[in-house]
Amino acid sequence: VYTGSNRDILDFGSLAWGREKGLPLVLINRTRANIPVRLVISVIHSTLSCFSFGKQNNFNVSLLSNQSRPDIPSLKPIIINVLLPGAEDDGQVEPVETVVYFRSPERQPDRGR
Repeated sequence: VYTGSNRDILDFGSLAWGREKGLPLVLINRTRANIPVRLVISVIHSTLSCFSFGKQNNFNVSLLSNQSRPDIPSLKPIIINVLLPGAEDDGQVEPVETVVYFRSPERQPDRGR
């Protein structure tokens, strides 16, 4: 797994209310076998679901779940299946890139506090 940072974390920084940011997550299979992988974002409370997946390029991916989430068009699946292709005979590997999105919640109107 490669995230593009030297600490191998996804740092979304500070985002204003209602803004969205996507960061790449690269998966590399260095073995010769094809490996199926399921990526899951666990959600404690459906109204706090701020993370989702998207695909960067056309790889073998199956999008599984949009349920129990607010009806916001920009939100994407929270479960995806990815097939990581095995390394070629010459050792060449084909990285698979997906995007992890964070969408900060919309600001709620003040309720007369």
